[in-house]
Amino acid sequence: MDTSDKFKSQKFGIGESKELVKNFEKENNMYIDPEKQLKREEKAKEWDLER
Repeated sequence: MDTSDKFKSQKFGIGESKELVKNFEKENNMYIDPEKQLKREEKAKEWDLER
């Protein structure tokens, strides 16, 4: 079972779920929140253009 399966199959309290989301985002190098992810991708494009 991979990380996303563990995430979907377990119930957690508020503190535990926030920690799980944080770990998931860190391990997968992406945000679950689409708005945050789009901002991150835009920044990455800007950094690439500056190089």
